[in-house]
Amino acid sequence: MPTCSNCSDGTTCDSCPLGSFLSSSQCVTTCPGGSYADNATRKCIACTGGCNTCSGSAGNCTSCPPGTVLYNGSCSAGCPSNYFNISGQCITCSNCINCTSSTTCSQCQPGYYLFYGVCYASCPGGGIADPSTMTCAPCDSSCL
Repeated sequence: MPTCSNCSDGTTCDSCPLGSFLSSSQCVTTCPGGSYADNATRKCIACTGGCNTCSGSAGNCTSCPPGTVLYNGSCSAGCPSNYFNISGQCITCSNCINCTSSTTCSQCQPGYYLFYGVCYASCPGGGIADPSTMTCAPCDSSCL
């Protein structure tokens, strides 16, 4: 355990040397869970906003307690629409406006074509673009 830079009595540390952080009146090289290392103050700062762990600032969550999910650096009770809970993180389906699951889209963002539940910038092989509906129609045997 690193030694103190400044002590107010024989057991209470007030500041720590470079490369260590003040946590509960002791100098540590790694801050405990539920806090992050503030390089400017050289202190371990408690996470806020219900975070289990945070990074860079007290409210920038990197993990959440059970029963909550991580969304845009915050912990919440659930994911917003078009996001799905994948291992405790809210993940959106790619290039979608409306999804029915984390891998199936029902409507694509502008400029993308819908083909078998996936959004593409252009129709993949075996698909014919319909710009009026922004979908790809499967190619029948006559166009293969």
